[in-house]
Amino acid sequence: MLRVLHVSTMRCGGAETLLVNLHRNIDRDKLQFDYFCYDKEGRYYQYYENIVRELGGKVWHFKHPRELGIYGTYRVFRDFLMEHPEHRIVHGHVWYSAIQLMAAKKNGRICIAHSHSSSDISMSWRKSILKIPFIYPARHLADYLFACSPQAGVDKFGRKAKVRFLRNGIDTGRYTFNPETRRAVRESRGVTSEGTLVLGHVGSLSPVKNHKFLVEVFREIHNRVPNSKLWLLGGGELEDEIRAQVHALGLEDAVDFVGITDRVSEYLMGMDVFVFPSFHEGLSIALLEAQASGVPCVVSSGNQDEGIVSDRVRRLRLGPPPST
Repeated sequence: MLRVLHVSTMRCGGAETLLVNLHRNIDRDKLQFDYFCYDKEGRYYQYYENIVRELGGKVWHFKHPRELGIYGTYRVFRDFLMEHPEHRIVHGHVWYSAIQLMAAKKNGRICIAHSHSSSDISMSWRKSILKIPFIYPARHLADYLFACSPQAGVDKFGRKAKVRFLRNGIDTGRYTFNPETRRAVRESRGVTSEGTLVLGHVGSLSPVKNHKFLVEVFREIHNRVPNSKLWLLGGGELEDEIRAQVHALGLEDAVDFVGITDRVSEYLMGMDVFVFPSFHEGLSIALLEAQASGVPCVVSSGNQDEGIVSDRVRRLRLGPPPST
């Protein structure tokens, strides 16, 4: 059996969703995925980890490079590879994976670097500069370069790199609209009238998804349409801050923190509008799922052209204030 080691995280984000979907559909008698992670074990990370273990994969957690430093991170991964010769392929998904690819290359492994998103316009220039020494070497260390879209490939690997595109995909059959499913999921969240306007978002509660702006926008909508709700599907490090914002704005009864769920397709059917104001995206799985379900989508200009595959999407600039 061939085992691939993914340098990734276990949070419920788009890249991780892609990996888990692939893991579910590969021939696991011939190929298996394992994961080398630098995130914490906890409620935002355990969900996918449990699925991976059920699928026969293994997960290892280590301290983040911010704690270990460059050489410490290199040494830990080098020692890990020496103890695990079964991993012939190392597939890096995170911005600092050049460190692991360097160790993998010196240990004779096949190396893949993967770009899952375009440049983060929300990131300060200081953070962007600090990331360059970690991101740039990957294009020279990897045997293969993957990206979810042309822009994601250019932003991480440059215009001259030979990039293979691994398009994010979904099982569209799971998202076929069903009126009974819509009624049931709305009632399960206390929405008993078709006259209630339900907006929804699917994504990790992390800075790039721009939830604070979304809540401000929803306040304006709720002021004009009091019979409205906002469903937030997902979890993440900003949950406490977003809950505090919702409380400060007096929206506790209107904003529903659904959390991490495997019923995304059902919730999408229950929404009237899917809203997605991300600062940047590569080829968003959540947006593909929303379009497959037929729900109208309002998204930011941070979403790439490749992610818009239907005529049900309206793309707006992030510049204007929420009141507009």
